[in-house]
Amino acid sequence: MLCFGLFMSLTEATRPTETLIPQKTFFAFLHFYQPQRSVFRPDTKSISIVPIINEKIYKQCYQPLLDYGDALRPGVAFSLYSSLRHWIAKNHPTNWEKIKKNINNLEDKEYQVVADPLIHAIIPLLNDDDKRILIQAGRNIFKKDFGFDAKGIWLPEGAVNTDTLKILVEAGYEFVVLKNNQLNNSLHNPVWINLGEGKKIAVVHFNSNTSDIVASQPERTINGDYFLNDFGQNGIAFGTDGETMGHHYKDKDKFIKYITEPRTLQRHGLVPFKIKEALSNFQPSKTTTLKENSSWSCAHGTSRWTGDCNCDGASEATNAKKRNYFQKLNTYNQIINNALNEIFPNWQMEFTNLLVDLGENILNGSDFISSLNNLPNNNLRCLYIAKIYGLLGMTSCGWFFGTKSHTIEQNIPQQSIEIIEAILPILINRSG
Repeated sequence: MLCFGLFMSLTEATRPTETLIPQKTFFAFLHFYQPQRSVFRPDTKSISIVPIINEKIYKQCYQPLLDYGDALRPGVAFSLYSSLRHWIAKNHPTNWEKIKKNINNLEDKEYQVVADPLIHAIIPLLNDDDKRILIQAGRNIFKKDFGFDAKGIWLPEGAVNTDTLKILVEAGYEFVVLKNNQLNNSLHNPVWINLGEGKKIAVVHFNSNTSDIVASQPERTINGDYFLNDFGQNGIAFGTDGETMGHHYKDKDKFIKYITEPRTLQRHGLVPFKIKEALSNFQPSKTTTLKENSSWSCAHGTSRWTGDCNCDGASEATNAKKRNYFQKLNTYNQIINNALNEIFPNWQMEFTNLLVDLGENILNGSDFISSLNNLPNNNLRCLYIAKIYGLLGMTSCGWFFGTKSHTIEQNIPQQSIEIIEAILPILINRSG
């Protein structure tokens, strides 16, 4: 038996109630993400956001779990967001090739590795055009990176509403991963949400209580066998940031490696939860409804990103700044879309393909603007550039934190607004 320091035990009173699932199964969902650490500016002065941290996390977490393959096991599903993928590919190209090989060797790779929108923006807060653009661009660039289509998706911060689900189905996704407290009924896993007009989407979900324990109470995951004994009586399903395993808590990469070993699961009477198998076997008649505009990371849902939530010690001044950023970017994005509709109807498909082609440079902070110099229309070029910054400005970490220690992240929305106003002063002033 592998132990990590002291033994632990849990009383019946502190054991969370698990979601009922068809078998006594084990499911872990890991969300691997880092924001773009550098954003290119037209004046070539890049916006830098704590660039040194990625290398530290890579060694503590991404290398053992993805490169060495310690987390690539049956019963584990994960997201590996575009911005992080491109950072690894740029800074560790040999290791990135190995990670891609590891992923492509997974038996159920299309179901274990879920895709993402290209930019980590809160999708329910975007207009429908922008929702479609980011969701489709993320799907396309995922296939470009890995060579296959993902069947499922993890939305930024798990933020979701029904309109977003409808667009996911349009894009070809079969399922979305959520936390069980984002659903009005999570008795079955997977469960289906009817979207009208004969459309539906499956939801694969994990338990909120167990996930919170894994994420924030490291003393309860000191011993893998005790953890599985205490939480696995009816099956276990938890989700957490992948960075929990080795970065937030030292040596937790060894914890996830141990509890996902086939011998360990077998000894505890658990079998891996396989999404592909569950979707094919479970009855679509098991349905639920969604808690609209919820997220996995804040009880106030999408209000966290509109300046209407005081979590993380957000002062009224901080929230006022968030509200101003949100209102401006939301307005500017719609103004740009309206202008594009006038001069280039059906621009959305070309712009989506452009994001896929330029995605690596956009997310790595490299010059992507020079690649637009060959566009035949300068007005179109300026609108596309402004549109890219309008979407980058909505990156969630620019709005998530409330404390002064994280004000650097607010450079993303603030400077995106400044860049848009510099590129399109006449259009912006006319709208005001």
